[in-house]
Amino acid sequence: MANNWIYSTENSIFTILSTKIKKKYSDISCTRDGSPSDTTNKFPCMYAMFLSIEQGETLNDDEVNAIMSTIKLSVIGNKTVTMNKTRQIAFDCVTILKGLGYKATMLPQIQQTNNETIVYVFEVRRVIGALDTIKG
Repeated sequence: MANNWIYSTENSIFTILSTKIKKKYSDISCTRDGSPSDTTNKFPCMYAMFLSIEQGETLNDDEVNAIMSTIKLSVIGNKTVTMNKTRQIAFDCVTILKGLGYKATMLPQIQQTNNETIVYVFEVRRVIGALDTIKG
């Protein structure tokens, strides 16, 4: 399939992000699967959702030359992870993704807090071409 580059690019970005954030926070759980509120996650947890849109399709729509890569990221803490640490992890994720050419379209903000969890959410976005190389 000619558009496999999209999936492999998203996997590369997730691998770079999770590897770099785990170097700083060895106790963090990183996932793209499930839900950020999934009780099986250990805390702190970074949940990445890739929301890519096709850009620059060929005239017959059989190949995609570029994508608008949007990543919605949630960093979740609980009673054992302070609000400040959860927030700092979120901002560190932004810094890593900015190093990969992303622009923050929404800086980390608290979305949910209750007796059990604290959630900081943000979004980043960039255009990625089919021939671009993502290096971390």
